Amino acid sequence: MFILVIPAATAEDLDIAVEAARKALKRNGGKDWASASGAHRAKYLRCFEYNAVLVEALDKKQNAYVTLPMDTFKCHLIREPIGVVGLISSWNYPLLMATWKVAPALAAGCAAVLKPSELASL
Repeated sequence: MFILVIPAATAEDLDIAVEAARKALKRNGGKDWASASGAHRAKYLRCFEYNAVLVEALDKKQNAYVTLPMDTFKCHLIREPIGVVGLISSWNYPLLMATWKVAPALAAGCAAVLKPSELASL
């Protein structure tokens, strides 16, 4: 007796998921999530306290000056989301592994596509 049957995803299914994540990331000119401040993203990540604290600290490090060995050049560090992140969780502890992967991706301002293990779908 099966509780449910989950079909295996195809490459086409993945393409659809990535395209949806890209659209979500660019919604409202990318200002909704990717361009939001760390403090704004931290409000939604409070259940992942560790990541919320880190993302708030990112605001203070934005445009940080980087010391170079030569005075001729100036360098500033700009942290920005890389876009859509593909995440694959393992079969053991699937929910824990998924949250360990999703929380940092969201904290960084990225959209995420999560592929759970087909061996531990529940």
